[in-house]
Amino acid sequence: MHSPRFDRAATEQGSASARNNRGVRFHATGQTAMAREEYEAALSMDPEHVSTLSNLGHLLCEQGDVASGLPLLQRAIGQRPEFASAHNNLGLAHFQLGEHELGRLAFRRALSLEPSHGSAALNLGVVEQATGNTHAAIDAYKQHLRHSPQSLEALFNAGVACASTGLLREARGYFQALLSRAPEHADALVNLGHVHLREHQFERAVECLERAAELDPSQALSWYNLALCALAMKDAERAARHLSRTLELKPDYIPALSNLALVWLELGELGKAAGHLERARALSGGRQPTVLLNLALVREKQGELAAARELLVQLVELEPTGSLRARRVREHLARLG
Repeated sequence: MHSPRFDRAATEQGSASARNNRGVRFHATGQTAMAREEYEAALSMDPEHVSTLSNLGHLLCEQGDVASGLPLLQRAIGQRPEFASAHNNLGLAHFQLGEHELGRLAFRRALSLEPSHGSAALNLGVVEQATGNTHAAIDAYKQHLRHSPQSLEALFNAGVACASTGLLREARGYFQALLSRAPEHADALVNLGHVHLREHQFERAVECLERAAELDPSQALSWYNLALCALAMKDAERAARHLSRTLELKPDYIPALSNLALVWLELGELGKAAGHLERARALSGGRQPTVLLNLALVREKQGELAAARELLVQLVELEPTGSLRARRVREHLARLG
């Protein structure tokens, strides 16, 4: 989300600017201890060296020492209010503290000063997405991509944001653009597979998801989405295998537990179905209506009518008054007696 800034004013090997630039090189390659040493050396030569104040402030925030990093960023902005990178780094510090509105303001200030800034629009998109402003996030990612069209992070984030708002064609385009640059990006393959699934392009979805599972067998969502494809293609046994694999990797994943229970129900395995639904019920604290409804249906099929009635009563209590599901559940309760 940030690239430390070189100081173009460096002319002498031992100057503050030169030490800052060495710090930047170390910082960019993950050698943070050496970067910090160089930044501190630069500030010992020039305590108000703006680029170094910004870079060291950001490094300290990255390392979790926001209390030390934030004042350095504020000093940098005090010295040079038009320094876009310092505003960007300040935004990152506020975001790290959960101060989303202050982060948003800092990123917007950076962009007003430097519209083509290397990461401010991307960072603004992350803040907007994190706070549920998905369309604003998409706009920010588009702004970043106009200046950095190869940005894998922006392409991925834009794809996720578009998919979450139902803009499936746009989401597909972003994920495909990413994969044209990074064909083995497993998360992009999973998300593109899910987009194809939502578009009812099941064979294309399976192709993407199987490739993702091959690249990263530990990715639970690959197997879960493969299970959804199998369910859509009426292959219950394959769905059961994929859902079981999902739960091996993510034992507490309620959607997988619920769907596997429905598969077992379809296959006549009522005991297995009930076991998975009871597990989902416990994990959700008994607050997921669909889990309660499906468990009630299983208990009814098992002849446990009292248990089924109790579950349906709990379900009605969770539903909004007058909802269609509540009305139907009450009708079913009346039939059960």
